[in-house]
Amino acid sequence: MSKEEVKCLYCQTTNLLSDVNCKQCGMPLAKNHPNSATTRQKVFKPIFIGIAIFCFVMMFFLPR
Repeated sequence: MSKEEVKCLYCQTTNLLSDVNCKQCGMPLAKNHPNSATTRQKVFKPIFIGIAIFCFVMMFFLPR
């Protein structure tokens, strides 16, 4: 799948990025695909930072 193509979330058919509806099932294509790299990074960064802060705080509060 090239950068100009996106998969339909319903039938997994590859469509052009400029298409509004899927050519196979006719459902509207997502503007921001949930499997895109930017979406994964937006979710990963806050979770990673939260876990890192939690671990740092627990280093001082856990008994030795």
